[in-house]
Amino acid sequence: MKPRTPITHRSTPRGFTLIELLVALVVAIILVTIVYSMYIRGAKTYRVQNMSLQMQSQARFALEHLRRDVTNAGFNATINTNIDQNMCQKPANTLRAITLTQDKSGLSPVTENPFVSPLAITLLGDYAGDGQVFFTTSVVGNTVTLQDGYKSEVTQTMFEEIFATDNNRFLRIVDKDQYELLIPVAGNSYDNGTITLATSPPVRSKTQACGIQGFGEGLEVNSAQFIRYKLTQDTRPNARAGKWDLIREEVKNDGTTAVADTMLIIAEHVVDLNAYDFAFDDDTTGLRPNISFTPFSSDVLDSTGTGTLGATASARPQDLRLLTLKVTVRSGDEDPELLHKPRQAANGPIWTFDPEPQLQGACRTVTLTSRVLLQTLAVRNVKAGI
Repeated sequence: MKPRTPITHRSTPRGFTLIELLVALVVAIILVTIVYSMYIRGAKTYRVQNMSLQMQSQARFALEHLRRDVTNAGFNATINTNIDQNMCQKPANTLRAITLTQDKSGLSPVTENPFVSPLAITLLGDYAGDGQVFFTTSVVGNTVTLQDGYKSEVTQTMFEEIFATDNNRFLRIVDKDQYELLIPVAGNSYDNGTITLATSPPVRSKTQACGIQGFGEGLEVNSAQFIRYKLTQDTRPNARAGKWDLIREEVKNDGTTAVADTMLIIAEHVVDLNAYDFAFDDDTTGLRPNISFTPFSSDVLDSTGTGTLGATASARPQDLRLLTLKVTVRSGDEDPELLHKPRQAANGPIWTFDPEPQLQGACRTVTLTSRVLLQTLAVRNVKAGI
């Protein structure tokens, strides 16, 4: 007889209780909340960092352009025709290597962003030719003819750009005694290698101490022009309200009128262009430098008419030896969580900028500076009466 197999009872698996499910759900929600918070915080940090890098890139690019052009102020041109003893014939308008003016247009809305009034920086130098010097075969009347070989140095497009005829180029002529002439260019011919001047240069004689001698052969010539850096509001149809950009534009020979279709956007969303820590050589002998510092741009552009870097007769850009340029760029969009902190003084820091007051929040800003040595002005060391 077979033994009977004992009967075993299987235990039924026990499920989660309601309390256990609630606890698990709460724990899951907490974990998801923590992960989501970390993600949001990380995304915001990444966005702010990326925004900061973009602003720094814009400001750095702007400063590089400014440094290059400000350094070349006065190069192959004049420093200040009011006192430049090397100038053979003074032009009707005073020509200066560097002129600062206060930008009266401002940045709207002024009520939200007080004490923000950028500079406009006008420079005179060899900016079209980039240092290219030519030599003459002859200077007859108002026609200057270049020596053969110029075509191997510049193309027709380059030639016509260097000696442009839109009332925005000077021809600098250095005579045999190293006196200089700056005469507006009226025309050019690449094929003939000629440059037509608005007026004939003076001819040396018993009563004229400087000017063209003989046929004017072997004289050094180059072009000079005005350029200007300033902030301009972006008025294109798709531009957002309150968007201002730093531009570089060519200026006509009068030193004030912009040349049409020459505006180049250097950096976007710029809210301030300024300068400070101006170093001037106060020596009057030209022998021993006597450097003094002027801290703010308002000090060189005072309202009494004696601004040392303004457009007044008493301006003395020839004594400027160095300055520090400052560019402030804002983010393209406002951060709704950022509290706007208006600028408290004309020379104070710009912490934030509010281009659209109707929106909550403000834009972040980045300010970069760069000290620039005015080498050309230092080398020329032009002094009044010397």
